[in-house]
Amino acid sequence: MAENDDFIRADMWASLSFNPKMPDDELIKWFREFSVRADKMLLDDWTKYVEKTNDERMRKICKMLTDVIYEKEHPPVKKMITISVERDSYGMQDNSAAPHCEKLECEEDESLSRFMYEILGYLPAFGHRMVWDIYADATYSDHNNGRKLATLTRNAGSFNYELHVPDDTVKNIGINKIYCAITKIGD
Repeated sequence: MAENDDFIRADMWASLSFNPKMPDDELIKWFREFSVRADKMLLDDWTKYVEKTNDERMRKICKMLTDVIYEKEHPPVKKMITISVERDSYGMQDNSAAPHCEKLECEEDESLSRFMYEILGYLPAFGHRMVWDIYADATYSDHNNGRKLATLTRNAGSFNYELHVPDDTVKNIGINKIYCAITKIGD
C-alpha cells in the first residue's frame, strides 16, 4: 500500500477538481505538491475519463496537470551573474598576496542579503573582530565615492551585517563588481 499512498492521497484530493467552482490556481498548487509519479497516474486515469465523456472541465484540468508535470521534469535554468570582488589586506603578511581578487557567482534573482553569505565566504577569518564596508562598483582607489551596500562585522565564530540599500535582487541593484574595505580590526 505504501507504494500507492501518494497516488491515493492525490486522487482523493484531486477528486475535488470535478467541482467546477474549484479555482484553477488552487488545483495547480496542489498538483505541484504531488510526486511526478502520482501526477502521471492521475493524468492517465483522467485522460481515459475525458476520452469516454468528452468533459471539457476535465480536459482543461488534464492540460493544467500536463503543464505541471512538464514544469517538474524540466525545471527552469537559473540565470547566473558573475561579480568581481576585491578586498583590502588585513596585515603585512596578507598584503604580500595582494591584490585579493575573485569572481563570485550568484543567481540573478538572489537577494543582496543572501549574497552577503557569499561575500562572507570570500572574506578572511583573521580571528579578531573585523568590520568591512561593502561597496558596489568600486575599487581600492575610488571606494570612498562608491555606493555603500552594507557593513559586515565578522567575529571569531559569528557575523552580522547591516544593509545600507533596500534588500533587492543582485540584478536589480546592478552590481558588477564589489570592493570590501576594512574599517576596523579588533575590539
